[in-house]
Amino acid sequence: MESTGEILPHHQYLPTPGPWHKFNTTGNDEEAILVAYFPEKREAIYTIGEALREDEFVELDVSAYMGQTLHTWIIFRSGNCKYISNSEYTGAFVVE
Repeated sequence: MESTGEILPHHQYLPTPGPWHKFNTTGNDEEAILVAYFPEKREAIYTIGEALREDEFVELDVSAYMGQTLHTWIIFRSGNCKYISNSEYTGAFVVE
């Protein structure tokens, strides 16, 4: 995948066109933050820094929620934590 864009300080808002939208930073250290919300249990789980943007792949273990619907988001932050994207809703899924 190829992406381009700009990363702004966390106090500014940046609409992102897609979940792997690339920000113009000086390195490839942008960490992925995944969030999954399970409305039936009113619980959320997340992972921070399990993958870098350049990996273009990350997993979140949701096996404890079999048969339930989850809503997911992805966020990216710079490795030095100075910059962060807006969250991008990545869809609703049923855990199978």
